[in-house]
Amino acid sequence: MLNDATCFCEVYIICSYTDLRSGMDRLAAVIEAKTGTSPYVPGALYLFLPLYRQKQEFVWYGLNISRQNMANWTIQCADRYLAIL
Repeated sequence: MLNDATCFCEVYIICSYTDLRSGMDRLAAVIEAKTGTSPYVPGALYLFLPLYRQKQEFVWYGLNISRQNMANWTIQCADRYLAIL
């Protein structure tokens, strides 16, 4: 858990199906495919969001919310709350 994120110049939120058990090379390839930039940039933070699991939790409670809507909400929250960094 990060207590101080002021050292990061850029924060990327990766919203897609990603197997977090993958190795570093596979996750780096996902980052490069989604952002179009090299993932080996000093001062960059990459956040992977397990939207599939979150969607399953909503379905369990009887709410059908698309992953696209959840991704949009997450991006809006990140814009609002990470802007201070």
